[in-house]
Amino acid sequence: MNQIAHRAPPQRAGRTPLLVLGAIALAIGLALCALYKPWNFLRYGRQDPPLPTTGELQAPLSERILERVAAVRASPYDATAWGKLGETYDVHEMFPQAIECYERAQLLAPKESRWPYWLGIAQRIGNQAAALAQFERAVALEPTLAAAHFYAGHGYLSSERVEDAAAAFKRALEHEPTAPAAWIGLAKVAMSKDDPAGALECLENAERNHPTTREARWLMAGAWRARGDEKRASEFAGPSDPLPAQEPFPDKLRSKLLWDEGVTLYYARQRADSLLGRGETDAALAQLQSYLDRAPRSVDGLIALADLYARLNQHDEAISRYQAACTLDPTRGAALSQWGALLAKTGKAAEGTAKLRQALELEPSRVEFQSNLGSILCSSSSASDREEGLRLVSAALGTSPDDPRLRVNYAQALRVNGRAEESIPAFQSAIELAREDPRLQFEYGVVCASAGKLDLAAGAFARVLELDPTQFSARMNLVRVLTESGRHPEALVALRTARESAPNNLEVRGQLAWLLATSPDAGVRSGAEALALAKELTSEDPLATAEFMVIRAAAEAESGDLDAAKVTLEGALRSLQPKNSESISNPVVIAIIDRALACRKAFGAGQAYRNSPTR
Repeated sequence: MNQIAHRAPPQRAGRTPLLVLGAIALAIGLALCALYKPWNFLRYGRQDPPLPTTGELQAPLSERILERVAAVRASPYDATAWGKLGETYDVHEMFPQAIECYERAQLLAPKESRWPYWLGIAQRIGNQAAALAQFERAVALEPTLAAAHFYAGHGYLSSERVEDAAAAFKRALEHEPTAPAAWIGLAKVAMSKDDPAGALECLENAERNHPTTREARWLMAGAWRARGDEKRASEFAGPSDPLPAQEPFPDKLRSKLLWDEGVTLYYARQRADSLLGRGETDAALAQLQSYLDRAPRSVDGLIALADLYARLNQHDEAISRYQAACTLDPTRGAALSQWGALLAKTGKAAEGTAKLRQALELEPSRVEFQSNLGSILCSSSSASDREEGLRLVSAALGTSPDDPRLRVNYAQALRVNGRAEESIPAFQSAIELAREDPRLQFEYGVVCASAGKLDLAAGAFARVLELDPTQFSARMNLVRVLTESGRHPEALVALRTARESAPNNLEVRGQLAWLLATSPDAGVRSGAEALALAKELTSEDPLATAEFMVIRAAAEAESGDLDAAKVTLEGALRSLQPKNSESISNPVVIAIIDRALACRKAFGAGQAYRNSPTR
């Protein structure tokens, strides 16, 4: 009983060993922490992070490097800290520093595939053999790295290890089946084996997947020449054409790195362009504004943001940035020129001309400055200004005769100086250089129409619509020149096509009703359809009642109801009478009145009105 009375409770008996074990574990942890740096020093040695060799860095990049150097110094044996510093150097093309960081990161974390992969890319240009070893290591750690297989394939090719190259390109295709670059790599393998037929098969696969460079076509030419078919080869490239740029591999990992890590203006511009291409205007502007927030006195940053605003037709925003840039650096001729051009666009021609003259004084030989100033002067009401503008534009064209935009400026300058006949061949020579440019074709059509060359104008507007069927203004201009030249059946087809694309458009329906009511071609006219359209128009749009009442009067006459036509027409003329005996100067109103008076004359003779061609 005494033994039992003096026995310690079971719970307390178990506590002392646990406390002891905890204390031992803590002591071991503290000892390991104390030994951590000495142990790592013995295992990995000491290494200071590399620094840039130049002090001329953009502020955001300088800040990023300082931040990441500090992280390495705080944790000198942290592979991620070294790797992130390497990424900063790599993305901004400081490759010796990047290589040093990646090598250290790989030493500290030998099972992480990123570091040998990035190291291989950094070594590719200067040391292909070292790069190949890194790509082999990367795919051994992460077999799904398609781009690493692709780069390894090129490394094998340069080492004449053809079978290894073929295997690497095929593995790249397993993970990126539609990558044109990998198919092009296999074509190179086939050519190295003297197998042009196999190369052509691979290149056809590449072409089906829409390569972004001309490399596949250049290699196709070589394959066809190897088969002795010069005619087919010349369809793809000439025998002396230089080797195009290598088709890039779609490396999502690398693209993300460049997007995330690029802190210089170059990358801010790239991101802005990419976002703008996706229609994300605000995000595109935010990219450049974010750069300026970190480098507010960056002249290049201000100009880049101004250029983007100008592309978005936000002229006031663009002008304020050009002004700020030129205040910081008055020698920036390009910014002065753009500033001047926008001032002129916003109705401040004199101020714009002054800025453009400043730009030209800074750089007298700059072709675009001559062309911009010449174009603005050509729009002046002063004959001497227009003549000076023509001289400047002509001088610019003489410097760069193969620039289609300069040829267009020259053609426009000829036209405004009263030399319309000369402007047409000048436009045609511009089109020879840029056949796929719908804007150029449109401007050519306008010039031809203003010179009375209606068939040429019709051809130009039709070509615009071939290139871009959504160009509504080109379609309506085509209708106008076809109608004026008496090609009414074609005009009717064009109007019906326009109505299909814009069924509620008042202008389209008005012109269609007028043509159906007034064409001298009996096969085109339809009084009933014209009247139905005209009734819709007069009921739907009271603001344009006068114009549509004239059209309705013409339709009523064509339908055989001359009395109703006369009443409708007189109502239209009354609504067109000026108030308080004011003179009418609006050319649109004058054209409606002329049309109404022509109808009144025909109705007075007991006839429906017929719209005769102008030529």
